Amino acid sequence: MSTYGLLADTPSLITTVGLLLLFASLAHLGARLWLWTSCLATCMWLFGTPVWTWIPVLPALVVLNLRPLRRVLISSHVRRFLVKKKLLPVISATERTAIEAGNVWVDKELFSGKSDFGR
Repeated sequence: MSTYGLLADTPSLITTVGLLLLFASLAHLGARLWLWTSCLATCMWLFGTPVWTWIPVLPALVVLNLRPLRRVLISSHVRRFLVKKKLLPVISATERTAIEAGNVWVDKELFSGKSDFGR
């Protein structure tokens, strides 16, 4: 049996639990996309993922991580579709007033879970 990844011989249950814990931790901490990308690429390398799976993954990760490229290739099309199908919610008068007020720091801190009560 030939293995070419450092963790390729790790039992499936340990691998699955480890990856679930890793990605759950990233989600819980609100990790940036570049950190998700580097963890995914590291896991793929450590587990010896075949080259044919890297071929579609790498371009997708590049497009998702480069903001100007992502805006041109993905976001603009998704937004156009949402506007065309009228799937975007309408802002109520109350919401518009709150947005125009411009000061939502209390709400932001309260709902972010990182409140600074001393402030």
